[in-house]
Amino acid sequence: MSTELTPEKLAELAAAHGRIEYLRVANGRDIALRPATLDEFNEFRAKTPESQERLVRSLIVFPSREEFGRILDSYPAVADSPDVSRAVERLTGLEPTSPVAVDVVPSDVMSSLKATWDRLEEVVVADGRTIVMRPAKRGEYTRFRSEGLGPQRKRDAQDTLVRAMTVFPARDELDRLLKAYPGVTDSPAVTRACERLTGLSLADAEGK
Repeated sequence: MSTELTPEKLAELAAAHGRIEYLRVANGRDIALRPATLDEFNEFRAKTPESQERLVRSLIVFPSREEFGRILDSYPAVADSPDVSRAVERLTGLEPTSPVAVDVVPSDVMSSLKATWDRLEEVVVADGRTIVMRPAKRGEYTRFRSEGLGPQRKRDAQDTLVRAMTVFPARDELDRLLKAYPGVTDSPAVTRACERLTGLSLADAEGK
């Protein structure tokens, strides 16, 4: 079995999975990862010591899982390496694939949102997409606080809160974005926006 990720194999994987992260790990071995499903990401969110390795084993599309297991036998920290961690973050949306927005919120939409909400946060998330968030309502934050007891429940509660606070794009488009990048609501940029808009952070939200 070939251990080299050829351009032809990469094109085949991209056609099958849409997005691929490929990188070279220990001993010059090539690996490729596909996007995570929501169920896979939710299991990863539990943040046990083994959760990233389990996720990476699930996402491996090159080499075979058996061959990747042999890589881990020789180099057991590969799945936790910084390069693999960054690949996982890009695939799940925990970090944007581009820091620059590739879509712009239409000016008439922003004018309408600003007329309704005194504070808004524009956040560039996965794939250079932009979401716009409004301040949380008192009841929404109270529910977030009461439901977010424990690490996993807190992440679930944040997902619910972010969905409620997002006023752009439309709900169905947001659902598609989160299906493709289930880590967006946990991303540092979105978390910081939530903190500013709720007052958890001392920094004022940017009144855009």
